[in-house]
Amino acid sequence: MQKASTLVGVLRAFDPRRPLSADEMEFYIDRPSNPSRRMATYLREVALAGNQPVKLLFTGHGGSGKSTELNRLAKELKDKFFIVRLDVQTSLSVPDLHYVDILLGLAASLFNRATEEDVLAKAPPQIAKELWEDVAVFFERTIFGPTRLPQPPLNAELTGKVHFWALEFGATFSTDADTRAKIRQHMEGRVAELVDRINLVAQQV
Repeated sequence: MQKASTLVGVLRAFDPRRPLSADEMEFYIDRPSNPSRRMATYLREVALAGNQPVKLLFTGHGGSGKSTELNRLAKELKDKFFIVRLDVQTSLSVPDLHYVDILLGLAASLFNRATEEDVLAKAPPQIAKELWEDVAVFFERTIFGPTRLPQPPLNAELTGKVHFWALEFGATFSTDADTRAKIRQHMEGRVAELVDRINLVAQQV
């Protein structure tokens, strides 16, 4: 965070509605009852032991630090885990939220992160090719099936297409009610296929 040089900058820095990002943790103030370290230890021990998926719920009023704690936890665990963020408020339509929307948002966030260069460099080429061929076809024919599909650049590789469509989904799904209704209705009977793709990509990255 740059040093504030105006009153507006100071007010923004102290805005309780804006969480601290991973790069701003120098401003984080710890407290004796903070459970974050216990959570990090628990996640490392339980998740790495191969047990059932872990679910943690952060509760509190607006501005109490839930998102900041999540950002801090993600920073602490990034060397051990593949971190994917989904901000429901900015990616989805909260007043009109449906369980299919959450799964689609998770898929788009995962596919977007998994097609970034630092992640692609770690994947075996043949596995990556087969994986992204499947995901690209699924995006084109199933997720965007009932809508007018935006097209990536003609020279885009498979991962580039998936990355493009994941970003396009995030940009339109929360704001375009007609597109949201069409995709949601089309995907309701295909949730199992969507979950399969989420699991497949998650296993490879």
